[in-house]
Amino acid sequence: MPKRRQHYRRPARPITARDDGHSQEVLELAAVRLTANQTVEDLRLLVRQSRDLRDAADQYAVESPGAEALGRFREAQLRLAEAERALALAQQNSQAHLD
Repeated sequence: MPKRRQHYRRPARPITARDDGHSQEVLELAAVRLTANQTVEDLRLLVRQSRDLRDAADQYAVESPGAEALGRFREAQLRLAEAERALALAQQNSQAHLD
């Protein structure tokens, strides 16, 4: 009886864990860049706009689930986190100048 040929199976790609230390550094650098170029009021507006975009991306993902929708949501979530961190830094800096 002839041997059955085994089918080639592509090995599963390992799921890479995000390096939170690296991600946090990138977030911090983006926030510092935003803080250097924007006023506190500008940053408040940016946070509101980023929150609206994140909510819209979330709604899109609910209505049309898929990789593109997930990518849009993650990008919007990242931009919101950067804006919120920048606002926090700017508020800390303005408070430190008042003390």
